[in-house]
Amino acid sequence: MAAFLLFFIETKIGRTIAITGLIVAGVFIGWISFKNHYYNQGYQAAITQVAKNTKEAKDAVDKAVSSSAECFARGGTPDDTTGVCDR
Repeated sequence: MAAFLLFFIETKIGRTIAITGLIVAGVFIGWISFKNHYYNQGYQAAITQVAKNTKEAKDAVDKAVSSSAECFARGGTPDDTTGVCDR
């Protein structure tokens, strides 16, 4: 084991291999970190957009239900196609 480590310490080719290996490992780790960061950022943006669309849809349904309930309370019949309360 010691001879193996001495190869990387004492020889020029050994130092070159070690430095090149460290550079490649650093670039690889940086690339993975960069990719992971932007993947997570995109994922969060998608989740936020879906939540926003879900809230907008829920609000529209709540508004339609409340206007239908008001129409029935006044003795009318709500028209779903026009959104008008017919009496």
